Amino acid sequence: MCDWKWAAKSSVGFVALSAILPGAAPAVAETLTVQLRNVRSNAGEVQLDLYTVARKRVAKKRVPARTGAMRVDFAGLPAGAYGVYVYHDENGNGKLDTGGLLGLPVEGYAFSNDAKASFGPPSIEDLKVTLSGGGAVTAATMRYRLRR
Repeated sequence: MCDWKWAAKSSVGFVALSAILPGAAPAVAETLTVQLRNVRSNAGEVQLDLYTVARKRVAKKRVPARTGAMRVDFAGLPAGAYGVYVYHDENGNGKLDTGGLLGLPVEGYAFSNDAKASFGPPSIEDLKVTLSGGGAVTAATMRYRLRR
């Protein structure tokens, strides 16, 4: 049997505490939209890895590749700062293939904010996209070192 008086008092108390204590109210889920450009082919899949600024991976998506432009959404995220790493797994082996003496990527890659790589991935500050209400959109242009 439910004690409705207790339930009503508890609900009123929660609402009052939520107004007083920061962080007591449920977090608003946000969406980070990644606008991919320059996808070379329909072959394989594109993998997007979403990281916090502490470089902890919080989400991964693999979507079928589509030549040209693509849009991928990460929904249900708490407010905060994130970075996105992207690669085009054209041969479908589940990893970013590298080659040559320097171990450079032979498949396409991109980063949030169109950050550029220089002898390694860009800094998290260059990748950072902040969600603080209303979501965010970031551009990521695929780069391919080898031409077909």
